[in-house]
Amino acid sequence: MSTAFPRSRAGDVGPAASALQRERRRRALAATRAAAQTAGLAVAGVALIIGAWWLISLGTDPVRVPSPQLVFDTLRADWNNIPALSFIAFQSGGIKQALVYTTVNVVGGVAIGAAAGFVLGALLGRVRLARELLGPPLFVLGTVPILVLAPFLTIWFGTARIVQAGLVIAFALVTVAAVTQQATMDIGERYTDYAQSLGASPRIVLVSIVLPATLPPALGAVRVATAAGWSFATVAELLGGNKGTGKLIQSMQGLSATADIMAAVVALGITALVIDAAIRLIGTWVIRWQE
Repeated sequence: MSTAFPRSRAGDVGPAASALQRERRRRALAATRAAAQTAGLAVAGVALIIGAWWLISLGTDPVRVPSPQLVFDTLRADWNNIPALSFIAFQSGGIKQALVYTTVNVVGGVAIGAAAGFVLGALLGRVRLARELLGPPLFVLGTVPILVLAPFLTIWFGTARIVQAGLVIAFALVTVAAVTQQATMDIGERYTDYAQSLGASPRIVLVSIVLPATLPPALGAVRVATAAGWSFATVAELLGGNKGTGKLIQSMQGLSATADIMAAVVALGITALVIDAAIRLIGTWVIRWQE
């Protein structure tokens, strides 16, 4: 004799499943509303800044504070080519070429520094000898302003690309290593002994427990390093680079081309936001097991 289970109109078995489905829809709707509210506030904040910028530009010389319309027109006109660069910096191209150069330096520098910093931080957090041997030099490097390294990199490598990316690599390495070390030590104290008491080998503990648990804070450190990396790369290009957004700003400063300078800054800011959003999405996918 078979027993028939009552089914809800949604096709799920029993009232419990129907309630669970309603709860999921409620949470999805709440998340959508929160995202829409956040996006609306962000748009309102940007509009407020642009409005204040426009009001200031009304009573100011365009050479000092160009209007938003002038800056965006300049961005569009000089995106692919700025003729004055051939006379000032002896190079061709426009804002796009400079922006691509800086973006590659930042993304590549953060990738190299973060990978090395993650490995170093995990090593320092797990191995006492490495912590006692390499911890003090890393601490000293973390307390010294990163920009101090710029003259040394210029002396050693001249105007090579490594000079602009070197500051980004150094900052990403120190930041990610420090965060990963602390996270590894915290995870080790909480879960390592328990996992080993259940028979887990040191390799399983490291691969299946320690490293996955350190990924969320490490990804946060990567976002911090990327945000700061734009400043370090641009400043390095200003100090001694021959390409990039910093070099473009320096060249336009000599011509008092404020609209070009602000157009380059706007393009750099938009690119930074896009890269940060991409890192956040990738990080959410990597640590999706947290959901």
